[in-house]
Amino acid sequence: MIRVLTYNIHHGEGTAGISLPEIAAVIKESSPDLVALQEVDMFMPRSRFANQARRLAKMLGMRYVYGRAESWFIIMRYGNAVLSRPRILRRNNLILSKVKERRALLCARIKTRQYPDFYFLSTHLGLSSDERSAQVEKIAQIVSSLKGPVILAGDFNTGPEAGEFRRLNGLLSFSTFTIPTYPSHEPIYCLDNIMVSRHWSVLGAATVKSPASDHLPLIVDLKYTHPH
Repeated sequence: MIRVLTYNIHHGEGTAGISLPEIAAVIKESSPDLVALQEVDMFMPRSRFANQARRLAKMLGMRYVYGRAESWFIIMRYGNAVLSRPRILRRNNLILSKVKERRALLCARIKTRQYPDFYFLSTHLGLSSDERSAQVEKIAQIVSSLKGPVILAGDFNTGPEAGEFRRLNGLLSFSTFTIPTYPSHEPIYCLDNIMVSRHWSVLGAATVKSPASDHLPLIVDLKYTHPH
């Protein structure tokens, strides 16, 4: 079994202000093997110029890679991250769109002892259906080019029923359909999700209740199965 967690951390800002230790404690509680993070700051004034992905990885004893979506003055960045207990062989960050708020897809190739090498992707899709449709089209092209099992995790800004995900039919399927993650104080929207290729079967899913961000983290347990 491999445990995957996806979490929009809202640059570490919860109801009590910015607290990366609180975010780390929420993640640690569920002992994930892989974590997809969204809205992660690097050297931003609002988050005290911290390299948030690196700090979280250090607090959790995990490896990490970071992929920017937006950047200002060269060093200030905002985007997605992957935390991993297994070894990360390589990473690739791809910009999905440049309209309004830039969106990106961070792709990490993961090596474990028990499974073939696989791809773990973290993303944060746009706010409008048109934006998401174009972004999902690019993701589908990328997933089609990957050789091996795939896990796509992130804040999709809409639920599994949205029509824009049809482009991924046959490539990936949703692991959960009815687990709300937003807003964290009273979740009613299923914005955060994890999609998997046919190589994986879903053993279970849950959220962790916490005010550390405006989203709740979603946890999914997966088992590798040989594709039919």
